[in-house]
Amino acid sequence: MNKKGFTLVELLATIVLLAIIVAIAIPTVNTVINKNKIENCKTLRDSVINAGILYVSDNKYDLEWENDTTIVKYSDLYSLNDTIAHNDKYLKSAIINPCNNDPYKDDFSLEFKNNNGKIELASDFVFPDEFTCCK
Repeated sequence: MNKKGFTLVELLATIVLLAIIVAIAIPTVNTVINKNKIENCKTLRDSVINAGILYVSDNKYDLEWENDTTIVKYSDLYSLNDTIAHNDKYLKSAIINPCNNDPYKDDFSLEFKNNNGKIELASDFVFPDEFTCCK
């Protein structure tokens, strides 16, 4: 009698091979995900810095300057209040925390300096401690 189908040994061998492939693929996928989170943080950081530079350039005569530095808040760049239209701000959408994909709702500050007419970021790190995957 010739039965069609797989033997138990063939099924076990297939399961073992799939388990090996999964064991190799999961760390690789996790590495790619973490690398992309870091790249997303760098891009997000650059966007916030550029929005801050635009804000300072547009409002340089209205800002308070002390020792050629000024402070810009996230709320200056993006309206944290939902009742205010976002199109009048420098960031068109809220910052999404790449660590947990939640919109960031708190305010933080950026310090910019005037370096002979060129506006630059004065502090090294832009985001607050909640952005742990950015560090």
